[in-house]
Amino acid sequence: EGTVLTLFLGGNRPIAIATQLGVSVRTVNKHLERIYRKFNVHDGHTLAHVVHHEISGNALLPPN
Repeated sequence: EGTVLTLFLGGNRPIAIATQLGVSVRTVNKHLERIYRKFNVHDGHTLAHVVHHEISGNALLPPN
């Protein structure tokens, strides 16, 4: 999940992430679903905002 999150926040779409990691797009989407739940968000834009806020506030990210 950490790698998927990093790649996603770097602007990669799920299909590109799947290709880079050698997994299916479905696997990437499942990881993203779990990440969204952990951060209590429903979309990538909100996820990016929340993660940026967490990092700039020196808060720890949720564990994998």
